[in-house]
Amino acid sequence: MNNQYGLSGSLENYLRIIYELESKQRVSRVKDISEKLHVKNPSVCGTLRILKDKGMVNYTPHRVITLTEQGRQAGRALYGKYSMLYEFLKTLPGVDREAAARAACGMEHTLSPSIRRGLEALTEILREDSRLNEQLHGRVRD
Repeated sequence: MNNQYGLSGSLENYLRIIYELESKQRVSRVKDISEKLHVKNPSVCGTLRILKDKGMVNYTPHRVITLTEQGRQAGRALYGKYSMLYEFLKTLPGVDREAAARAACGMEHTLSPSIRRGLEALTEILREDSRLNEQLHGRVRD
C-alpha cells in the first residue's frame, strides 16, 4: 500500500471499475463489477465491505453501489492514470489493445506524478509527430 489512498492495488482496481461503471450508467451492481474484473460475486461483496469501511463506497447487499465523494475523487484519479498509461502503451509498436489494457492495469498502482507527466508528454509527441512515430515502429520491425 504505497499510494495516497492507503489501498492495495486490488482495491484500487475495484474503485476504478466502479468509477467507470458510474460514469457510464450512474450506478454499478455486484454483477457488473464481477464481470469487469472476472471474479465471483462473493469476492466482490467482500471487497465492497472493505471499501465501505474505508469510506469509499455506499454499499448495502442487493442494492446498487455508488461511490462516496472520497471514492469518486480516488476513482477519477485512478481512471486518469490508467487511461494515460493505456493510451501511451497503445502507441508502442507491437502492443495490441488487450496487452496495453493488462499492462496499464498493473502499472497504474505505482506510477509517480513525475513519471505520469513525462509519459503524457511523450504520448502527445508520438501522436503529433507521424515521422517520429513511423521511425519508432520501423525500428521495432527491423
